[in-house]
Amino acid sequence: MKFGSDERQDGSDRREHLAQSARTDAKNDSVVPNWPSFDRRIEQIKNHHTATVTTDFMNGFRERSGELSDKFAEIQGKIEDDPKIFVARKDADVVASIAAADGEIRPRIVACQAEYEEWSERFKTDLLQGVLNPKKQNTAWHWGLLLLLLAVEAILNSRFFAETSEYGLLGGTMAAVTVSVVNVGPPILVAYFTHKLYYSKNAWLRYVGLLLAIGLIVLAALFNYEVAEYRDRLLILADKPPSSLPEYYALLVIGCGIAVISFWKVFSFMDPFHRPRRCYSERKSAIDEYKAKALRPIIDAKQEIHSLKGQLDATIAKTFKLISQEQIDFTYQCDHATLQCNADVNYYYLIYHPLQTDPDPDMPEFEVQDFLFSPSKNTMDATIQNLKQYEEAATNEWRPKLAQAEEGLTEAHLKHQAVVIARLPSTT
Repeated sequence: MKFGSDERQDGSDRREHLAQSARTDAKNDSVVPNWPSFDRRIEQIKNHHTATVTTDFMNGFRERSGELSDKFAEIQGKIEDDPKIFVARKDADVVASIAAADGEIRPRIVACQAEYEEWSERFKTDLLQGVLNPKKQNTAWHWGLLLLLLAVEAILNSRFFAETSEYGLLGGTMAAVTVSVVNVGPPILVAYFTHKLYYSKNAWLRYVGLLLAIGLIVLAALFNYEVAEYRDRLLILADKPPSSLPEYYALLVIGCGIAVISFWKVFSFMDPFHRPRRCYSERKSAIDEYKAKALRPIIDAKQEIHSLKGQLDATIAKTFKLISQEQIDFTYQCDHATLQCNADVNYYYLIYHPLQTDPDPDMPEFEVQDFLFSPSKNTMDATIQNLKQYEEAATNEWRPKLAQAEEGLTEAHLKHQAVVIARLPSTT
């Protein structure tokens, strides 16, 4: 239906057409052979308004009701005749999924579990607590401190070596940076490999890691001793008195201390629980993946049932709305067509009557029963009755079947979930 300016424009055009037809008909009456009679012309006006209901309205109604019927038929096709058959089929799918998960994922879980137990035995401590609550490592703090140590040693040593270089402070700084890099760089590498060896599974490699740490301390002491001696030799070559005892030992202690601190910072930065935590995380991810893969058919089936229930409820609600609304709209359209037809006939007669020829026709007036609305009403009633049958079947048959299927899926889910958990290694 059109409203507002469009409806007014259509009414104006229709009245103009009626007026023109009335003038033409009055002019041609009794003049043109076989010209349509007055009654036939009035019947044409009535048929035009009848068509607005029997054709335009009913075409729209068939389209709207057809969409609902198709949706009901689609849902009906997805609902099994026996919910037990549907659940049994999904139950078989889960058994197959568990078997597939056993072959694909369970070996990873078992391997991670075995490694985790080895780590637990080695640490002989509350490993799980260490894995779940790891020490927070601040990367910026560790590496920032190492750079700070490098800069501090370079600044301190630059003063010591400035007296020995012909380039003064610049030459001393270059020598100091070289010594600082040696005191910080190798301890970082040694700490990395020492950590790997010390926390390895092989007991002999742990001893090798311990020897590496001791060797680093010894080499750091020897290197910084040689640095102190080298500075004294440079002073003698430069005809300067050797360094005082405090300066000599200061150079030695600063170098050794920074080497040891660099080693310890990197060693402590590398969390000893890193591999156990990674193993624990891999095992947990594999267990979650195993459960998801094994139980996927049941989960998908439950989602399918839930979606069908939602579609069913929405379609029933739309059916209720359509039945009540369409009946009201049809009655309104019939009354509106009758009133509009009478108005158009009166207007046609108003233009035609002054120009008419003898005999004078009487102005007709139509009642609702004069229109052929009953076939459309019967068709609409039959369609609505069909929708009501769908609605009744959906409420009394399909909904209970979906509820039974959902209940059966829930029981199957719990049963297979217990089976899955029993097949997995302990998660504690």
